[in-house]
Amino acid sequence: MLPRLGSDRERGLSDGEASRRMECFGPNQITALPGRLAWLRFLEQFHNPLLYNLLITDLIKLWIDSLGEALVIWNVTQINAAIGFVQEDRAESAIAALAQSVRTEVDAVRAGGSCACPPSNWLSRIWCASALAPGCPPT
Repeated sequence: MLPRLGSDRERGLSDGEASRRMECFGPNQITALPGRLAWLRFLEQFHNPLLYNLLITDLIKLWIDSLGEALVIWNVTQINAAIGFVQEDRAESAIAALAQSVRTEVDAVRAGGSCACPPSNWLSRIWCASALAPGCPPT
């Protein structure tokens, strides 16, 4: 794989080539997708075959003039959607917090020796993975 990337295990990339690749490809990190709108996430809670069935039953109850039963069914669907929305929101918040707390560090070879990290990222030979250019081999 390294030869296909124009690199080798002993020499790694030159500093100039690493800089060029960093400009061309950007940092080695995953960008987060923008969050969905809250009202859209709430409406997605109704995208469920069981809830379709309950809502159809609710309409039938309204049609045959059983207002009390129709209100009970309507309230059950609303409570279900609210609980699902809150659970999904908490799960997304937990995943975002985990993603923030994870820091990936790697040892890499650059120009035949230890990597010279930028001063802000310097930790001996350990690089933050986002600072690596494509083709920089691990040690």
